[in-house]
Amino acid sequence: MCGIFGSKSIPTFNVLGEANTIRGKFSHSIAFINPQTYQADLNQTFGQFQAISHAPQNAYLIGHVQAPTGGRIKDFSRIHPAQLDHNGFRYMLYHNGVLLPSFVPPEYGWDTLYLLKFILENGTEAANFADALSLVKGAFSCILIKSGEYIRLFRNENAPMHIGDNLNFSSVSVEGVATQETKPLVIYSLDFEKQSIYPISKFENADITYSFKEGA
Repeated sequence: MCGIFGSKSIPTFNVLGEANTIRGKFSHSIAFINPQTYQADLNQTFGQFQAISHAPQNAYLIGHVQAPTGGRIKDFSRIHPAQLDHNGFRYMLYHNGVLLPSFVPPEYGWDTLYLLKFILENGTEAANFADALSLVKGAFSCILIKSGEYIRLFRNENAPMHIGDNLNFSSVSVEGVATQETKPLVIYSLDFEKQSIYPISKFENADITYSFKEGA
């Protein structure tokens, strides 16, 4: 079980981070996103989320807290986000949920890294990777970043995500901050220019076995 959250406000980000600690205290990460370039500076470490007091000017903040479902392996390379280079771009994926063991090849110790690889190799950018997402088996709620280009949010029925004003989002519903649940099987764009999170595409539903939304 993990928690993903984001905000452009440091105080709000800290509120969301504290709320999401119920979903994981093993490791956490913070990404400082440049809203002009969609480039990210990452701070990844083990242990519980700690409130921050400063960030680069105008940075958008994305946080992730982790309680690993694949075992408490203290491997720095498995702290979110998973990262891969593809067609000259760096992609980063935050994943909350559990994929079916039969979907993830046994040689992949980290399902999030495999999920990113699967999306990039089986989907098309023009379709916002909806073609690949329709084939994923298991529970997932994700944030996908293409460095220099965009941020996307998507989930299926079995993993939560909530949004609010001021580009806030959170796995955990937080009153007055992020309470509107995103629609499952819909891909959303987090757009700094428009200052909004809005739907851009849909995908189909693959076979799902894990059905434990609040525990995903």
